[in-house]
Amino acid sequence: MGKTQSKSSGDVVFQNESRFPLQFSNALVNHLDSKVESDATRAASLEEHIQERVAVEIERLHSRERDILIEIEKELIRKNAKREKAQEKLNSFSLKNEMSKLEENIKGLFQIRMMDEKLLKKKGEVIDCLKENEQKPLNCDETIKAFRKEVDLLKDEFINKYQ
Repeated sequence: MGKTQSKSSGDVVFQNESRFPLQFSNALVNHLDSKVESDATRAASLEEHIQERVAVEIERLHSRERDILIEIEKELIRKNAKREKAQEKLNSFSLKNEMSKLEENIKGLFQIRMMDEKLLKKKGEVIDCLKENEQKPLNCDETIKAFRKEVDLLKDEFINKYQ
């Protein structure tokens, strides 16, 4: 095993097993004999061909990657420009005005809560009156009107505050 080569390096012999005589010219036989490549030569050429194709594909992918990176950079530049324009509109003066408006709104909410205490007092008066006059709820007409008046005042103040 391994002492002899699997291919003989001698002459190629063709045998004719048909009834008709076949003859090949020496030029054809020599030409065919010189074309026989070894397995190593074929494998090397195949490997070279594969490497060339892989190199071409890698170059194509690198080119595509560069194009994508350029597109991403352009998009980021565009978004940053928009953000910078928005930030230019915000300055200390406009921020101060916005903060003062928010403070006024917050103060208004506290005032509404204080008025809620008045409303709760009127509500309590209505409940007490209705408990005292279970059989005669019409006797509480004045306290109910005062409660409604307080609700209307609170509603009007709220609407005027946030218009």
